[in-house]
Amino acid sequence: SLIRSDAQEGLRRNVTCFQKMANKKILIVGHCDERGTRDFNLQLGKRRVRSAKRFVVRLGISSGRICTVSKGKEDPVVPNASSDEDHQKNRRAVFSFVESCP
Repeated sequence: SLIRSDAQEGLRRNVTCFQKMANKKILIVGHCDERGTRDFNLQLGKRRVRSAKRFVVRLGISSGRICTVSKGKEDPVVPNASSDEDHQKNRRAVFSFVESCP
């Protein structure tokens, strides 16, 4: 759930976009790879979105605009991942604009 240094630049670019769309709410969905139990991955996804939220809030985005959801190991980008690279693709936080929080 720690934000790698190589991911921080992408988050900074997101913040620039969020500032331009100030009237929209932001949904962050946390995803994990399929290793571990369902409950473990739901909790890990929650930690992942909290880290992402804290990062963008520190850069000036209002926490009241942000809602978060953890999908755990559901909805992988690479189903049945077998390599470290594929597992990494499944571990992510996805940002989108929404009219209201779910």
